[in-house]
Amino acid sequence: MIERKAEGKEIAVQPEAEEVPGPAPDLMTALKASLEAVRERTAEDAQDGAAKRRKPAAKKAVAKKPTAKKAPAKRAPAKR
Repeated sequence: MIERKAEGKEIAVQPEAEEVPGPAPDLMTALKASLEAVRERTAEDAQDGAAKRRKPAAKKAVAKKPTAKKAPAKRAPAKR
């Protein structure tokens, strides 16, 4: 190809094919559908959770055991 070009012959180059863009997606509609799906799923979970939920039993008060106080740390005598 280089040799033909050097001799002055014309070289035919195929043009690149143009990409045809597809239609742009409707983002607002997709967002609304996604939010609606989440709301439905959340409502179903809330209904299932309410049916399964029971009132928790009252916790008994547990008396804390007195803790022994630690003696203060002894310091080493100062060096002179």
